Amino acid sequence: MTNLVIHLEKTLGPIATGWKGDSHHDFSVVRFDQVPIAGVTAFSTLGLGRHPMQLNKSGVRIRVEFMVLIRTEQSTGPIANVLHSIASEVVSAGRTYLRGEVANFRAPFIPESEMEAIYFTRPTYFNDVFSSASESGHQVSLVWLVPISRAESQFVAIHGWNAFEDWLETVDPDLTDISRPTMDHGDHGLTDK
Repeated sequence: MTNLVIHLEKTLGPIATGWKGDSHHDFSVVRFDQVPIAGVTAFSTLGLGRHPMQLNKSGVRIRVEFMVLIRTEQSTGPIANVLHSIASEVVSAGRTYLRGEVANFRAPFIPESEMEAIYFTRPTYFNDVFSSASESGHQVSLVWLVPISRAESQFVAIHGWNAFEDWLETVDPDLTDISRPTMDHGDHGLTDK
């Protein structure tokens, strides 16, 4: 068992199952069913951290693993495939997303959801120790991929990620619910869509 698996299982419970995906990439996606948040299932990449990623134009390189938290009743959809697809894209590009960046899709990633984008941030539902792990002598950052709506994506683009995270702290929406109501600009002094 690797340090990363031990680190993940210490917080998320034992790995329930996993998927390798295609043969072009040497990482998998795993699912955790005993997350210490009631009614929530977690998915994480495992092995993505073997690939150092460019962080920005300065040439700084980091290692990451991606994770998604989702209501258990919604976890039977394409979440593992979406996570694997995003991870495959960053491996191919050799560049990962920064905190506060957004990846937009062309449509909701499940039909009954308004969530059409992914917001990249720290896994704030857990303690700070969980946000990084040591694996094979390297520090690996855990990045939380939060499904967000088109309106929320546009808000991040216009106002920046700090303002968006301020809104999240104020409103405290259930970020594990991909059927949650989208951002309501009028109720919180937010005027742009």
